[in-house]
Amino acid sequence: MVFNASKAGKTISLYFHKTHNFDEVERKLIAKYKPRYNSSLKGDSPCIEKRRKRSIKGASKCCVSASAFGKKVWGKSEVAEYISSMMKNEKEKGNSELIIVSGEIHKALKLSNRMPTVCSAMRSLIREDDIVLHTTPSGNSSTIKILYKL
Repeated sequence: MVFNASKAGKTISLYFHKTHNFDEVERKLIAKYKPRYNSSLKGDSPCIEKRRKRSIKGASKCCVSASAFGKKVWGKSEVAEYISSMMKNEKEKGNSELIIVSGEIHKALKLSNRMPTVCSAMRSLIREDDIVLHTTPSGNSSTIKILYKL
């Protein structure tokens, strides 16, 4: 909705209300508006879960061995390089989409306390057609999930 309005050159006004129960507010908004994406909350109704699965049908979920990259210091650019290699491998396999979860990258690279780095690298690779399936207020959680179009 916002993306299409932006592409059409329309002015977009967003208003935010600070709340401690953002999960509940988000769940109510999703239930009311039934968005095509951003419906991967725990405890979703079966119809939302079914729609979520349908929207990511054919998407691949994989993990490239971190050992192929050798032992190194994992900064944002190195993590982005690792994710890019995952995308390249999946594209070569004929997949058109790849779902990446930040916690899985963090675990695969055997990182410690580097979740903001992983999430920042994931965000840096987002292109126009990619879809953020799940995020958090901080944007630096192990549950950040992005569907990348390959």
